[in-house]
Amino acid sequence: MNNRELSRQLQVLKSLFDKVKDLPEGNIEIISHWAKYLCVLSAGFLENSLSEVYVEFSSRASSPHVANFTRKALSQIQNPKTERFIEITSSFNKSWGENLDFFIQKNGRREAINVIMTR
Repeated sequence: MNNRELSRQLQVLKSLFDKVKDLPEGNIEIISHWAKYLCVLSAGFLENSLSEVYVEFSSRASSPHVANFTRKALSQIQNPKTERFIEITSSFNKSWGENLDFFIQKNGRREAINVIMTR
């Protein structure tokens, strides 16, 4: 699945993370502001990803009524932590949820996502 909006948002995030690499190390205040800004954008991206992926899926796999319900239900989710991502994914397909849980457990992803979502 290739979602244009998510691809665009990801490109913006990557570009901003690249810009941060060029900041002078001594200016902690500016780096702190950038870190907060990037956390907010990253959280928004993750939240949008949840909605975009499953709304697109339900639009293709179900009736317009079910797709509208999915869109409305997912639009109300804010700052989901990893357990909520897994719960929602499992509600679409249990094995997808298991695979996501396995993926999230690696390389500190669970902790990173949960920290970003609480900021």
